[in-house]
Amino acid sequence: MITIRWGKEDRSILMYEFEDRWTIEDLIQALDKGVEIAHRYSHDMDVIVDLSRSGLPQLEGMNVMQAFSRAAKRSDQHMSASPKSAGLVVIVSTNPIILNTLSTLLGIYRVLGDQISVATNQQDARQRIERFRGKQVA
Repeated sequence: MITIRWGKEDRSILMYEFEDRWTIEDLIQALDKGVEIAHRYSHDMDVIVDLSRSGLPQLEGMNVMQAFSRAAKRSDQHMSASPKSAGLVVIVSTNPIILNTLSTLLGIYRVLGDQISVATNQQDARQRIERFRGKQVA
């Protein structure tokens, strides 16, 4: 299951919380819903993807690379259709399998490297967003 909520009262952070098992289709639907929410506001937003209570995804006959590629393509479609600049996406996880997989995939998809970060908890994620926003202002 994937839940979307505000990660900060000023609505500058959108939080995706993954729990238990979920599918790539669930992820695509959550991406679409998050973009729909973001388009309602004129300010830039960052995203925290909290996988700390997540199980491994159900890949529906795809391998990890195919599944990630599908989600990355959907994200690219949304970013190229939006006049807003992309914020930082911080993925929160302590699962070594997820962390190693993300590390490998981000190495392959270097284009996303500046816009995606990995944290071990929500506080660390928020600090990464603050540093990212601080660099943009400087």
